[in-house]
Amino acid sequence: MLIKAARDLTIEAASSAGSARTINSRPSTKDLPFAQVKTLLDSRNDREILEGLRKVISMIYRSKPCLAFFSAVVKNVASPNLEIKKLVYIYLLHYAESEPDLALLSINTIQKSLTDQNPQVRAMALRVMSGIRVPVISQIVSLAIKRGIADMSPHVRKAAALAIPKCYRLDPNTMPQLLEYISTLLGDRQYFVVGPAVTAFLEVCPDRMDLIHKHYRPLVRKLVDMDEWGQLATLRLLTLYSRKCFPRRTKRRKKDKSKGFYDDEVGEGEDEVSGEEVPVLDPDLELFLNACKPLFLSRNSAVIVAAVRCLLYLGTQEDLDCAIGPLVALLRSARDVQLVAMYNIVAVCLVRPESFVMYFTHFLVRTTDLPEISRLKFEILTLIFSHCEPQIREMILSELKHFTQSTDVCLVQESVRAIGRCAQADTAASTRCLRLLLQQVSSQDGDLVAESLTVIRHLIQQDPQAHVKTVIRLAKTLDETTNPQARATIIWLVGEFAGLPDDENIAPDVLRILAKGFADESETAKLQITLLAAKVYLHHLIRTIPNQDAGSSAKILESPPTNGQPLAVSPFENGMQETMAVQSKDAQETHPISLLWKYILHLTRYDTSYDLRDRARLYQALLANPSSTELASLLLLAPKPVPHTPSPSKKRSGLLIGSSSLVIGSSDIRGYEDLPAWVLEGEEPDPKLRDEVGVVKGEYRSGKDVPAARELDEAVAAKGIPKIGIAAKGKDLDDWLNESEEGSTEEEMESEEEDQQSEDDDDDDEEEDDETASESEEETHFFIIAALQPRSKIITLVKVIYPTGKAKMDFNLRMTQQFRSQGQSNGGRGKQHQQHNDSDAFMQLPDAEIAGCISDIGVPFTPQDLKVPNPQQIQKVFEWFAELLMNATRETVEPAMRAAAEDVCGEYMEVVPADTRNLMGFYVSLRKLLVECGISDFSFSDLLKPTHDRLSKIFSYIINFVRFRESQTATIDEHFNKAETTKARIETLYGENQDMETRLEEMRTERKAMDQQIKEKTKRNDALKQRLLELKKGQERIAERLESVKAERGRLTSTLEDRTARCLGVRQECEKLRPYVTQSPADLQSQLTELSDNLGRDRSQIDGLEKRTRALQTSTDTFSVVTNDVASCIKVLEEVSTELHKEDEENLKAAKRRDALGERSNNVREVEHTESLLQRQLKRWTDRTEAVRQTSREKAQAAKEKMEELRSVHWKLTEERTERGREMERKRVKIEQTEKKMADLKENIENEIHSAHDEFLKIDSHIKLYITEMEQSLY
Repeated sequence: MLIKAARDLTIEAASSAGSARTINSRPSTKDLPFAQVKTLLDSRNDREILEGLRKVISMIYRSKPCLAFFSAVVKNVASPNLEIKKLVYIYLLHYAESEPDLALLSINTIQKSLTDQNPQVRAMALRVMSGIRVPVISQIVSLAIKRGIADMSPHVRKAAALAIPKCYRLDPNTMPQLLEYISTLLGDRQYFVVGPAVTAFLEVCPDRMDLIHKHYRPLVRKLVDMDEWGQLATLRLLTLYSRKCFPRRTKRRKKDKSKGFYDDEVGEGEDEVSGEEVPVLDPDLELFLNACKPLFLSRNSAVIVAAVRCLLYLGTQEDLDCAIGPLVALLRSARDVQLVAMYNIVAVCLVRPESFVMYFTHFLVRTTDLPEISRLKFEILTLIFSHCEPQIREMILSELKHFTQSTDVCLVQESVRAIGRCAQADTAASTRCLRLLLQQVSSQDGDLVAESLTVIRHLIQQDPQAHVKTVIRLAKTLDETTNPQARATIIWLVGEFAGLPDDENIAPDVLRILAKGFADESETAKLQITLLAAKVYLHHLIRTIPNQDAGSSAKILESPPTNGQPLAVSPFENGMQETMAVQSKDAQETHPISLLWKYILHLTRYDTSYDLRDRARLYQALLANPSSTELASLLLLAPKPVPHTPSPSKKRSGLLIGSSSLVIGSSDIRGYEDLPAWVLEGEEPDPKLRDEVGVVKGEYRSGKDVPAARELDEAVAAKGIPKIGIAAKGKDLDDWLNESEEGSTEEEMESEEEDQQSEDDDDDDEEEDDETASESEEETHFFIIAALQPRSKIITLVKVIYPTGKAKMDFNLRMTQQFRSQGQSNGGRGKQHQQHNDSDAFMQLPDAEIAGCISDIGVPFTPQDLKVPNPQQIQKVFEWFAELLMNATRETVEPAMRAAAEDVCGEYMEVVPADTRNLMGFYVSLRKLLVECGISDFSFSDLLKPTHDRLSKIFSYIINFVRFRESQTATIDEHFNKAETTKARIETLYGENQDMETRLEEMRTERKAMDQQIKEKTKRNDALKQRLLELKKGQERIAERLESVKAERGRLTSTLEDRTARCLGVRQECEKLRPYVTQSPADLQSQLTELSDNLGRDRSQIDGLEKRTRALQTSTDTFSVVTNDVASCIKVLEEVSTELHKEDEENLKAAKRRDALGERSNNVREVEHTESLLQRQLKRWTDRTEAVRQTSREKAQAAKEKMEELRSVHWKLTEERTERGREMERKRVKIEQTEKKMADLKENIENEIHSAHDEFLKIDSHIKLYITEMEQSLY
């Protein structure tokens, strides 16, 4: 024995060490086999169980199916190990809905954990019980919550608060009970219990504000100490409460009245009627707003935004100013937090932009900002622009101007739009903004130009008369502008100013220029050109036609009166008038504007755009009658409304800040709820409802929480109970241990006496907790067999057992539980046996009733047959019960038993008779039924040698089971229908799965073919890319050579200028020394005279050259003013003024120019010759490149033709393969059909053989029986 014990200890220690190494080592992602994991879960070692549970949980989180381990995992729920219990609870929460019946078996164990000494275990048990989403246990969960809210541990109370919404979703009928629980938890003294209670209130009953009145002030005081989730829920709740319970009151005060020392002091004259309105806050609302301000120091950005929301929608402007800084500080967070914070900042800035001026540097765009953040920063800068000082405005405009040169198109557009909104917000800065936008018109970026012109158009429309010259300047840029939208904008602006006087009107001239290139314009520009032509022609008609009408009316007024008689017009005057009308009409038709109008109509008539042709026909119809232009003027010359561009986030202004709808920009998101309106004054609840019990009104601000230890000491002192510390004073460890041993001995002696009375005394207390769980277990236990049979057999059996005129005997589960509890309290074996007999007596029926039920089934049976049982008759009764309940008879088990006999005995299967063999198989099936009915000791002797007591008990249990089953017929039908529906759904899903697999295979085949084509195309593209790269490198080499030639030309030019300057210097020195070489005075005198004459002539020539130089310089300056900007012009003028003061240097430069002119012209000719040579070389390279391209095209065409041939061959091969596959499929189907026929034939033959053999056996048995009876009769 010692050796065996030592061996067991060694094996256990080795297994523990191995499991410890496995646990402490690095976790492996490799899955263990099912059998190995099952072995670990079924082990008795906690370490192995823990390792198996970790493997199962790992598989769950990797989406592996783990439902097969359910029974093995759930049985460990009663383990005392806390780590095992945690993992089992996780598994239960994950699979409780899949196996609700098995999950219900663990409810009793979880309920026992609710009374554990460890508060963590109690909290986990409550959390798991509420997480098992099975509606049957809703009342159990409610009772568990009731126990949890009265627990001493705040962690358990917090778990109870979190379980309330789950219980409500499980069964909404528990609402009255849950409201009481919520009201109790809202008044809890622990702040981390109140937070989950508020969350439960918002989810279960958000409209029951009457529950909040007495808890309002404690909630406000606990707000700072809560966790982040609790703070968010409490802020939301108190915001709704403030809107529904505090009316919005205001009063007027003088604007110039200064405030007192404190912010809330108001002067005496503030209650006058005149002045501005200021809000008056309720003291309780002011208490809440003051409690929100410390939350700005929170580390959670959501809490900060929620606090800002409270001050924005509930507080005053001064309160909101305190929230701006913490809200801006969120821009130092992560990018995702920055984006959400920016949306909320913009929403607050729309309400109070002046408060953000001091933080404008935080909204300058950085290079690391996301595009959406940059757009929002631009928007904030435009919102605060009108409230800034001049230097800050200039800085903002410089910032926006800088980003107009960005490479990001979206950023450029947003910056230009921001400049336009700045000009719109502040008219004083509109000139500066317009100047910045006009500088962008000459940019090479078409998108920038188009966006700038759109904004310029809006600015011009605000004050058209002040921007006439601006329109003229824009019209001059039409030759350089290529963007269609930009050109259309300029043309539209020109058309708006087509009604100016002739000396300032440029519209006809612009129309004339645009008409030349009308065919090359975009459709947008063509539409605006047509509109411009219509406006120009309409203004022309207005200027000409009304003058003629006025002249004719003046002539009529100047003619003498005729005493009321109509004027007689002579034929001569009538003819003169007709002649003048014809001449005016001819002059009008030959006018250039009319001709332009007709030309534009002619061009639009043959354009490809339907819209353009329709628009031209509309204008032509309006202007068809020159004498009637009222309708055309109304449509074409109507005053345009001044455009106003709102802030892009203006449409979000009605959304609640801190919500997802504000970020998304839509209020249609599920779950979004706007704040309710302020309650009307007079309809608010009584403020006395918010008074706390035991707290004097006005003293709630200074109240503090009392520690629980102090309250406990006060309660003990009030009851007169001595303190534990005083009673235990003077005791050492040995005394405590001795007392504990004596106490344990006394408790063991008294336990037996107390157990017998505990069940009866505490039956009412435990009835609500234990009965529901036990009933659910028993019902699940009995449903297993009841769900196996169809409804028809159930009704047949019930009709037999419940005959007419007999009272029903309902199955009393409560009585069974009562006898069970009584049996547990007795303690001894004799008492247990007596309790067993008592329970049998309770379940046992009278013999007459049993015989009547069996006779009604169809088997003749009397009470005498029950007292003196016949084995064959009893077997027949059992067989009838089994057939009704389980559809099992001797015939049904015969094939299986015969096959088993053949496998075991082979040729000697006749050793065991067929009847005995079938009876044994039937006994196994019958035993399953009786175990479910409650008979666990059913044996084979009850069939062969039945007794009265055993049969009375067995038949009583079976009849009681059938009666219970009838009471649960509706539930059985429901489960049966669900099973049938599930089977049909499985078959449907299986068929769909087969179809999807077929489609998947086809798609895989197509994908392979496509992959092959893609590879070929990729290979061809790579070859073309390589060729293009080579051509690009050759082009780059040619460009580099051209640049080197240009550099060489510049170097030679500078060398030539240097040498020419040196040559002129030498010549001048020679001229100076030449007079000193002559020795004769006369010669010197003549030379001096000649030199003086030459000097005079040179001076006159120098003056002429100087005039010419100045004229050329003036011309140069004039052209520079047109082409260069203002800064370059100023620089050139300064250089010119400097050169005018240096006459000697100009003389030398003039001489140099005169002498070097010829040489430079030669150099220019040489450079032009070199350039022509380079152009020829470039042309040759271009021709070669084009030839290479043509060759590549030919090769590509050849490859394409070859590919088409390959495709046709592949298609033919595919068709042949498909045809062969069809033939093989037909052959395979024929083979399968033949095999199936052979198998059916074989099976029929075997069945006939077996039936013949069975008939032979029956005849043999009958003959033997007949012979035996004959022998008996003979003897």
